[in-house]
Amino acid sequence: MTKFLANTALFLTIIFLPFLVIEGIVTYKLRNNFVVTLHSDWHTLEGHNSDVLFIGNSRVWTHIDPVAVGYHIGANCEDLAQDGQSVNMLWWKFKEYTKHNKKPKEIYVQADPAFLRICSELYRPHRFRSYMFMDRYDIGPLKQLKGYKPYYKYMPMLAIGKQSVQFITNRTDNIIGLDTSKGFAAHGGMWVEGGDTWSRPGDLRFVNDGSIDYLDSFKNYAEQQGIKCYFIFTPVSYPTYSQMINSMEYKQVLSKHGINVVDFNDARYDDSTLFSNHMHLNAKGVNVFMQQLLSDTTLFRTFRK
Repeated sequence: MTKFLANTALFLTIIFLPFLVIEGIVTYKLRNNFVVTLHSDWHTLEGHNSDVLFIGNSRVWTHIDPVAVGYHIGANCEDLAQDGQSVNMLWWKFKEYTKHNKKPKEIYVQADPAFLRICSELYRPHRFRSYMFMDRYDIGPLKQLKGYKPYYKYMPMLAIGKQSVQFITNRTDNIIGLDTSKGFAAHGGMWVEGGDTWSRPGDLRFVNDGSIDYLDSFKNYAEQQGIKCYFIFTPVSYPTYSQMINSMEYKQVLSKHGINVVDFNDARYDDSTLFSNHMHLNAKGVNVFMQQLLSDTTLFRTFRK
């Protein structure tokens, strides 16, 4: 019996020791602000204290250069983004940001139709798995989405998966210098989808029921805190925009909630040389958009003299 118990104890030690080792390494690295992959940065939000936040997904962090904006208006600006995610996820990340920083003076929240949807499953979950073990951070709706497993909470090797190797070897994915660019990185290259696809954008996902509540959350929080809040529709390809803006659901839901959107789309973006794909400007397009953004005197009023 004693031998059996000893063998059982040895077996359990062999099984659980790697879990404990991985957990120790992950905890240590996170405490030292180690970022494995793009936007797995929820644990590094402390002390940013930006005056202006641009909040959204890739149509924010590849379109808006906060360093250029900051230089122009004399303020500390930042892109607070989450690649591939929608409005619900960015609300939760913004809430995490507010726990560790002074309140911004202005926020600019993405509000295009494709952003106003509630995703049903995790998008590239490897970017969040290190937060799922032992509930390190309040990741809100992530746990409600398809792809999350309850056992992630207690099993770091299963939660983090192959990413555990990156924590051990100190290897990061290509994060494109987001640590020095205030969250911005432009899409490189010219139109990559083929000339004949310019007039034929892919299927578009529009606003979901309930997603507008998150815009209300941003608006109400800003009003309570004395923050100026703007909702923005950054440029997409003109054929895509034509589909999006004709969505009656989009127009109706904005009108119902009294939300005004600053829409930057116009005929100048009917030009494939400004885009890398239907949803993203390339570097040339970003230059065009940044001139448009900075010349809009209705924006950045807190800082204009």
